[in-house]
Amino acid sequence: MVDIKNTYQDFELENGEVVKLTLTFGRLNLLKSVNNELYNKFNNVLYGKSEDMLDTIAMLYVAYWCANYTVGGTLYNEQEFFDLVPFDMAKIKNAFDTLTQPKKK
Repeated sequence: MVDIKNTYQDFELENGEVVKLTLTFGRLNLLKSVNNELYNKFNNVLYGKSEDMLDTIAMLYVAYWCANYTVGGTLYNEQEFFDLVPFDMAKIKNAFDTLTQPKKK
């Protein structure tokens, strides 16, 4: 798979670990083939079919998955990721906005 550098960003978790986040069409296509349920959740949130604040964190989990998934690799599961996201809505919103509306470089 081609490594695209366009939207990678760092995100610090509660345990001090800094993880990468990204959203690219190629990685979303891979997500769709590997975990269609998670992809559908992402798609529903992106197209406004949800009003739950936790769905924004689910979007960050998708970005974490997209940036870090490798066959046979280890990732936090969704609940583990949720447990590690800091309760800082400004930080969460900023990360979400940067991923879904990246500035042109």
